[in-house]
Amino acid sequence: MVRGKEKSNASLRRDPSWKYSVQVDIGGAEKTYVYLKCNFCDKVVKGGVTRMKEHLSGSHKNVAPCANVPDKVKEEICAYINKSITAKYLQQEQFDDRVEHGSYYGSESGKGSSSTIHSRGARGPMDQYMVNPGEDRGQTQMMPATGTREGRRQAPSMYELRTWILKEELHNTEQSIEEIKRTWSETGVTIMSDGWSDMKSRSLINILVNNPYGTVFLRSVEASDEVKNADFLFNLLDGVVEEIGEQLVVQVVTDNASAYKAAGHMLMEKRKHLYWTPCAAHCIDLILEQLGDLPQHKNALSKAKKITKFATSYLTLQSILDVRQPLEAMFTSTQWLNSAWGKKPEGKEVRRHILNDKFWATVTYAILSTRPLVQVLCLVDAEKKPAMGFIYNAMDEAKELIAHNLGGEEASYREIWDIIDARWEVQLHRHLHAAAYYLNPQFQYSERKSSNPKVKLGLYHCMERLIPDLTVREIADLQLVLFRNREGFFGLHPAKSTIVKRSPIEWWIQFGDSTPELQSFAVRVWASLVLPLGVSETGARIVRCKQREETDCQHSE
Repeated sequence: MVRGKEKSNASLRRDPSWKYSVQVDIGGAEKTYVYLKCNFCDKVVKGGVTRMKEHLSGSHKNVAPCANVPDKVKEEICAYINKSITAKYLQQEQFDDRVEHGSYYGSESGKGSSSTIHSRGARGPMDQYMVNPGEDRGQTQMMPATGTREGRRQAPSMYELRTWILKEELHNTEQSIEEIKRTWSETGVTIMSDGWSDMKSRSLINILVNNPYGTVFLRSVEASDEVKNADFLFNLLDGVVEEIGEQLVVQVVTDNASAYKAAGHMLMEKRKHLYWTPCAAHCIDLILEQLGDLPQHKNALSKAKKITKFATSYLTLQSILDVRQPLEAMFTSTQWLNSAWGKKPEGKEVRRHILNDKFWATVTYAILSTRPLVQVLCLVDAEKKPAMGFIYNAMDEAKELIAHNLGGEEASYREIWDIIDARWEVQLHRHLHAAAYYLNPQFQYSERKSSNPKVKLGLYHCMERLIPDLTVREIADLQLVLFRNREGFFGLHPAKSTIVKRSPIEWWIQFGDSTPELQSFAVRVWASLVLPLGVSETGARIVRCKQREETDCQHSE
């Protein structure tokens, strides 16, 4: 929607929509809008040239398409829109490339791209990383002026950024952190260790504290010489638990590296009322990596990597399968055969793969046997609900779907199941996940509820660790009967009708009042499983992994 008067300068009048419409004045209409009348159907469009483009091209649901527009005009408008989108995309790509290669960052050594910083010397920590946005042309272009009725607002100066803007942001951030900290006693917290490497190849460990109300950055520790030292990691995590308060900590999450595993077990041995949990996304990545070593998968993946060389490095097996016919047409076309790539050995090899039905069979097999796991990975990385609390059920469903995809014969899926089970049982199958499954009303009241005794075993193991007071634990245990039989608040119509509409933690807060001890336990369990996206990756690594996972997830939906 375009507010304000439409500009009539030469640059804006280049838009082809002006040739096929005329600006009109509407009596009594809102003066903040521009009204254009279509030359083909006489429809008056509110919202200026942008809405007129959408009207002529039929590309937007918020404005009716023109029924009388000639095909050539429609094609012209669509081409203009696509050209604009491409230009914006390339502009963003150029900006991303500058960031990736350090154009927007300085360095302590003075080798960065901002001459201003290095000529005057860094005045503080921010100067070591941020360029001067008031003096860097690219930074100024990156910050578009905000449109107002009075005109265009200027970007803040460097002085403003360093003074009142910085102070105001600091004040707001401190207030937000304090608000989150006040909720820790209600929900408990998860401590997360987030390892990464900076531009100087230093190994850094970020310590984050998370609960459903938000994530608080506690500190960053340089550990270049200690990252594989279990004793160092244990002392680091144990010190953080002591600082936060053991009574508030439900679990500590790290990656699956052997040093972290050892440190996690040492922590659980000392701290009897919390859990160490490995990163689920990392674990599923390891499963997919191990499946990729199977001969039937390796064949498809190795050939797929060669094929993507001629298309885009972000193509996945699923996307290759989706464009099978266009790929076959491309590699049989005269243009390809006469091209430089078509005459090279690697080009001829890729052509053989594309035109080989056996290759497509291996691609299909790899997709059918891994797609359910990619969907679980998407669930783990979801931001819409506490996905980790659903992982117990999700992994079971993924295995069943893999078996179904491969025909249901045990011989066809047993090898894959064994790989999944080996990782799941050792690394990902946690008592917290089992307890969350039991306390999830979506599963507890389902006809397909699991009867696996490990679920109830996990529940009682969690109660023992997270409810240290024996009397309170016994009361919570007795209250499980009310939950299981839907008595009291659990039997109310809203409790039944909103099981899916509410997240489990919201459901327990709303309907667990008649069982306060059990309610408190359930809330702490579920709150510990509400983890932010990308717990195990930060900086440039999380950007790259996020792009890869989003691509896979889009194709798995």
